[in-house]
Amino acid sequence: MNRIARHGGRIAAVVLVLGLLRLFVLVLHAPLAGYANQYDMARSSDCLGLWPDLPAEQQALATPAAPRTDYRYGGATGAACYPSTAVLAARLALELDAAVEELRGEVVRDFDLRQLGALYALVGALIALALHRGLAAHPGWQLGHAVLVALVLADPFNSLLFNTLYTEAPALLALYGGLGLLLRLALGAPAGPLLLAGLAVALLALGFSRVQHLLQPLALALPAAWLLWPRGRDARAAVLGLLLLSLAVPLLQFGQQREHPGIAAANRSNAVLGALLPAASVPERMTARLGLPPRCATLEHASWYLRRGRDVQAECPELAQLPLWRLGAAVVLDPPAALVLAGRGLAQATAWRLPYLGELAGAAFARVPHPSLADALAMRGFRTHAVLWLAPALLLLLRQTALRRREAPARDVLLLACLAVASTGWASALLGDGYSELTRHLHLAQNAILVAWALLLAWLWPARDRSPDLASRLAAPAAVLVAAVLAAAWLRLPLAEGVLELAATADGGVEASGWALDPSGIAGLSAWVDGRRHPMPLLPAPDVARVFPLPGATAPATARFRLVLPAAAAQAQWIALEVSGGYGQGSDADGLAPAAALAAPNRR
Repeated sequence: MNRIARHGGRIAAVVLVLGLLRLFVLVLHAPLAGYANQYDMARSSDCLGLWPDLPAEQQALATPAAPRTDYRYGGATGAACYPSTAVLAARLALELDAAVEELRGEVVRDFDLRQLGALYALVGALIALALHRGLAAHPGWQLGHAVLVALVLADPFNSLLFNTLYTEAPALLALYGGLGLLLRLALGAPAGPLLLAGLAVALLALGFSRVQHLLQPLALALPAAWLLWPRGRDARAAVLGLLLLSLAVPLLQFGQQREHPGIAAANRSNAVLGALLPAASVPERMTARLGLPPRCATLEHASWYLRRGRDVQAECPELAQLPLWRLGAAVVLDPPAALVLAGRGLAQATAWRLPYLGELAGAAFARVPHPSLADALAMRGFRTHAVLWLAPALLLLLRQTALRRREAPARDVLLLACLAVASTGWASALLGDGYSELTRHLHLAQNAILVAWALLLAWLWPARDRSPDLASRLAAPAAVLVAAVLAAAWLRLPLAEGVLELAATADGGVEASGWALDPSGIAGLSAWVDGRRHPMPLLPAPDVARVFPLPGATAPATARFRLVLPAAAAQAQWIALEVSGGYGQGSDADGLAPAAALAAPNRR
């Protein structure tokens, strides 16, 4: 620790510069490196009039194989516009571009998305340099911050979002700035107007980055309140202001969402029909708990994007009006369903660097050849990922209850903030849109848990600001050990997911096909047709494994299947896909009513 005190600042400066260089190298990469558009970028384009340089009928289409570099602004705007922090940032980049073009005397309105990426990178660099300077009196923290910039902020799973119109980049920068200011407060910095104003801006930018982030400002404001409340009357007034600001964000976001009812309907369908009802042991009971009529339970497994011939809005119009608080309460009141819901989500969210989108302009599903921490994590199995998410929370619980330690309040406060961001991120992702785009919706939570792990690892080394007693030193290993035990138990739940498709054959039969995944390994697949079991052969599924990498299972964790069922299956009431897991557990992974599905397989 004495060496860090003597040389930590210099080492931190070198590491920070290397990390920022890595960030700019990726952002300015030629050809453009960034995640391709799977449609959501159109919401920002419609606000800005900034569209790919394509014929008008093709501009709003998804182009998942590769990102596009060439955009033009001054185009059409419309009702699909969903204002966000990303729209504000892109508007600033466009104004800067227009000003430069006017100075040059040429107004062509072309725009390279790397210009936006460079703006994001510049903001990130300014935050990093300001925090580096603010931590000058704390060389250990300064060095830890520099390492996180180099390994996390500049990692492709983050930096590839900078050259896009997705909402994640400004949300990440707002979180980064907010956590940095919290750290400054925890280390004793005065709560001056500049610091408090910066924290307020971070809360607003975070809360308005996307509707799923509406609770994230509270995740930062509450730890800030813990730090500021004992500092006197002025600090308490600042606390009240920050809390009111954080509470205003959800109200404004809900108001904005009411102007886009289609988004709310899609979100509730994915969350309730595609995720929560299948996780419940008795879907009818969960439907009643949600305050929905019994007929809505028959729509189980029919999400917004996989309707199987069902008309979700017509058959269950009450679903679109389901309030989030009731949805959250229903999950809390059914812990087994909550564990299955989260476990299935975790099994589908192990590949943090989006594997289903191309990353290089002009290519086809190509990846940037750059080392990534996210790729290393993707090669780990369900247990490792469960420990990754559980251990920091268990460490904080041990410190605040069993050990009752207060030697390092800065670590505790920052760990609390990271866990609050991670937990609200999971809740808003699962209850906000189910398993749809889950990995991308968890982006903030993923970054927060990496910071939490940096704090956990810091407890493994003795420090001058905390007692070296054995109990304190064993807290982090104990948290990891308990998390591993819990992960092993979690893996034995029915966590399988899958998609079952039906199609009529030429001779009058019914062909069942699709895919399945189970983090414990797939021992067998069966189609249940009105109570009769039809075993199905397991086929390789490299395409599914690429999107949902789950190594380390007792058997392959992903599989495809194809089986021709007897013609009588077309008249069945219900056909279910059952997955037999590696520990003998069975999961009802999917199900549908064949008459509707055969009439219109996936009508949207």
